[in-house]
Amino acid sequence: MRNLVTFMYIVIITTSLLVMWVIITEIRLYKLRNKLKLFIPQGSNKSFTDILWEYVKKAKKMGKKIEFLEKNQLDIKRKTLEALRHVGIVRYNA
Repeated sequence: MRNLVTFMYIVIITTSLLVMWVIITEIRLYKLRNKLKLFIPQGSNKSFTDILWEYVKKAKKMGKKIEFLEKNQLDIKRKTLEALRHVGIVRYNA
């Protein structure tokens, strides 16, 4: 009889631990699905890898645009400094 009670306690504890583990994994899965919704547009039939490749291509294009803008900014800065050399102060006495 005592062995049966001990066995029942072990089964109850194991079952409760498994239930808690399932609840925790369900919560983590729910959070992961919500994060995944940020990357996958609604109604998209593409696979996740295809969507990631599109994001990689967009990131490369944006990187090229940023490099172009940085070059333009440096060119404008150089031209501005060159133009400031030709500016002089004229004194006017009335």
